[in-house]
Amino acid sequence: MEEMLSKTNEFIWGGLLIILIPVVGIYLTFKCGFVQIRFFKTALKHTFGSGGDGEGEISRFSSLCTMLGATIG
Repeated sequence: MEEMLSKTNEFIWGGLLIILIPVVGIYLTFKCGFVQIRFFKTALKHTFGSGGDGEGEISRFSSLCTMLGATIG
């Protein structure tokens, strides 16, 4: 059983996947029209801009920090 899991792990995380991840990332960047570059300014504006000024609401940046804290730790 251990040998089978080891071979499966080696196949999944082997050289093919290491090559495939960047290739798919570059393909999707071209296919989506460089969306992560074109809308970077808009993303920063929405992340660090004002929002949540009503009572009981949190700012967008506080929401981002809470999400990152929950994800990382």
